[in-house]
Amino acid sequence: MQKKAKEFTFNVFVESTEGAFIAHCMETGLVATSKDPNELAFKMAKMLFRQVLFALQHNNPADIYHPAPRDVWERFLEFKGEPDKIEKNFMLGDTGASVFLNQSTYAAAAARAC
Repeated sequence: MQKKAKEFTFNVFVESTEGAFIAHCMETGLVATSKDPNELAFKMAKMLFRQVLFALQHNNPADIYHPAPRDVWERFLEFKGEPDKIEKNFMLGDTGASVFLNQSTYAAAAARAC
């Protein structure tokens, strides 16, 4: 019998600062930074993969969820609307695993400043 793949959905909120982007995963509290938005998505995908893998390997899925701070949630909820949908598939090294980001709420707050 083949195991059914587990699926997780995470919201990632991206903000622009002077010279860099900051990504916040709303459900896990993970934070990634980069000057390149494509690299930022890869960094976040890699961190999410490792967080989920570790929790599942240790039979403790509750370790996945540590919500972002309240102020980040407030900014996320203020901005959340109809941002562009981003879809990316990242292969994670020689692990044979990949992370597919399909985030309709991957919101670049930089657009607000334009």
